Order: sequence, then C-alpha cells, then structure tokens
Amino acid sequence: MRTFLVAGESLVDIVVPSDGGPRHNAVGGSCLNVAVGLARLDVPTTLVTRIGDDELGALVVEHVRASEVVLAEGSVVPGGTTMNIAVALPGSMSSSCVAPGTSGEVWTAPVSAAARLGGGAP
Repeated sequence: MRTFLVAGESLVDIVVPSDGGPRHNAVGGSCLNVAVGLARLDVPTTLVTRIGDDELGALVVEHVRASEVVLAEGSVVPGGTTMNIAVALPGSMSSSCVAPGTSGEVWTAPVSAAARLGGGAP
C-alpha cells in the first residue's frame, strides 16, 4: 500500500476558557488532524510539518507517534517554538493568534522531506 503524504500545520492551542476554568493544551491543526484521521483508517500516513523542539512540540510528536503517523524528517526545528493561542470568548465567538517565530508562520524547510518520499516538490 502506498503512503499518503499530508503537508501543513501542526500546533498546540493553549485554550483559556471564558468561564475562568483552567487553561489546557489541545494538540491539533487541520493537517495534523487529517493525518491522524487517515492513520485511524489504517492508511499509511506521513506528516510533513514544522514544530519546535520545545515542550509543546514534544506534545505534538507524542500525539503523532501515538496515532501511528510517521513524522517526516526535518519537521522538528531545533530552537523553534510550537504555539497557538485560542481564547474562548463569551457566546459563540472565539479568537486565535499565532506568535511570530512560531510553527504557525509560513514555512518551507520540510518540503524537501516530501520530495525524498517520492512525491516531488509541490
């Protein structure tokens, strides 16, 4: 069976509930979620992403591995930061921001890993 390649964001939302409840971390990102979903369907999946080698990045790596998704070489950036902040506002509103220098910024470095998998450069 061929490996499905997913390329894109992986992050950790730091969720701060509007009701004053305890903040918590939620590993996700649309591309990471697609990769995990494919793996749950027994589709061999490799994720090309960009995360830091910090504590939050370790949460992403742990989640990816526990989900049986292969993390492409070069996806963990030494000295990088992995963070996204999600704030739950009263009602149905919410807000999210990505700090400069974090994994949510536009990135190109790990794309070479995709080419090594035989998929070619995008």
